[in-house]
Amino acid sequence: FYAGHYQLAYGLLLRAFEKEPDNLELNFYLGRSAFEIADYEMAVMAYERILIASPDENRVKLELARAFYGLGANNTARKYCTEVLAADPPETVKKNIERFLSAIEKSEDPHFLKGQLTWGVEWNNNVWAAPTTGNIATVIGDVVLTGASAAKTQDWVISAILTLEHTYRYHHTNYNWKSDLTLYQAEYNETSALDLQFLGWSSGPEWAYKTHRRQLKAFGRHIGLGNEEYMGSIG
Repeated sequence: FYAGHYQLAYGLLLRAFEKEPDNLELNFYLGRSAFEIADYEMAVMAYERILIASPDENRVKLELARAFYGLGANNTARKYCTEVLAADPPETVKKNIERFLSAIEKSEDPHFLKGQLTWGVEWNNNVWAAPTTGNIATVIGDVVLTGASAAKTQDWVISAILTLEHTYRYHHTNYNWKSDLTLYQAEYNETSALDLQFLGWSSGPEWAYKTHRRQLKAFGRHIGLGNEEYMGSIG
């Protein structure tokens, strides 16, 4: 157990439990091992056997609270934390319980929002990605490029990107509703024909599993170039 081999420890402790089911220390480490391998039901049963024999074991109550939290039984987890607080434990234990209760409250908030804003300035010495020469040799003869993209043009570019992601989690289920928004703006100091605007959004349900997630999203995209719409799509 102390080496971190929880699955192996669980198997050995379970075999020992069959011979000594009333051994309280054995039950405690059986519960600890079960908790570490996410078998919260077995952890709860092991801890409850201890409390039947020794109802005032505050350490066991706290471990039981963690196990019920793993099962999503937040109110029961709170109950055991409150019982331990009522017994006036040491200050360090109180602080740990307060942090745990705070984590429970945070986990019950169904809304999760995160975002990022990036702003930057760059100097581009060839904004049109023009070739090194305006004369292009082809199999049908030389072609002379004309227009703005025929020659290298230097300019400053100011850009900003804003990304937002919102998740609404349905309690005690594997279902979420996720939405995201991306905004991008690039403005040139002189070459306004290359000013770029991008707007993208998506929204839809998500099914979360232990090893993967599946999403079904509606989305929309818009790209503006200069003062005109360059492309738009939905799907």
